[in-house]
Amino acid sequence: MPTLQTTLADPLAHNTTPRPHEVADQAEALLQRGIDAVLDGTHSLQQRTQYAQTVSLDYIRREPVKSVLLALALGAGAMALVALLSRRR
Repeated sequence: MPTLQTTLADPLAHNTTPRPHEVADQAEALLQRGIDAVLDGTHSLQQRTQYAQTVSLDYIRREPVKSVLLALALGAGAMALVALLSRRR
């Protein structure tokens, strides 16, 4: 009568190296999972970008003066940063 230990060890003893088609199948499945993850990430990024664009345009329509002042401040800050970094070189 086989014991639990021999029952568990027996399939392992006969199947120590994976067959080439099994490796290829696993690689293909892994590749497909990677592609799916990239596509999901791209879709998510597109949705967030669309949302940010919508929110920004709504804010600009509601607060045009503040939007222009904010853009000017951000532009001035970016130029100051560029000037600071160009002096160090």
